[in-house]
Amino acid sequence: MRAAFLDLNGTLVEPVRVTELRELTVLPHAIEAVRMLNQAQFLCPVVTVQSRISKAIFSFQDFSAWFTGFQQQFHVAGARLLGPYVCPHQRRDACQCKKPQTQLYLQAAHEHILDAAQWAVTHRSAKHGM
Repeated sequence: MRAAFLDLNGTLVEPVRVTELRELTVLPHAIEAVRMLNQAQFLCPVVTVQSRISKAIFSFQDFSAWFTGFQQQFHVAGARLLGPYVCPHQRRDACQCKKPQTQLYLQAAHEHILDAAQWAVTHRSAKHGM
């Protein structure tokens, strides 16, 4: 199985920085793009750090409830999102989840039996311009 790991803010929703979850709106064509990826046999896990949780702008529980509704909106339109894979470290300093670190990607890959070794090779090649 193949996967397209998707960021949330700036990839699926806008604006990037919010003070309330209700400010987030689906980007034009995001649902269609995910549906096309699914039709091409790609899983679409959402990997996001959500620094607003660690800054107590909103809670993890509020984010999870919001994401469930967001995911349902995609599902109703025939687009399947997995996750979210969110940094669980409720602190402000950098942690092993901060991008471009791979912890959240590897978690998603493990849960969905994806070839993480192949992804790591592709990710390193893209990152280093190979």
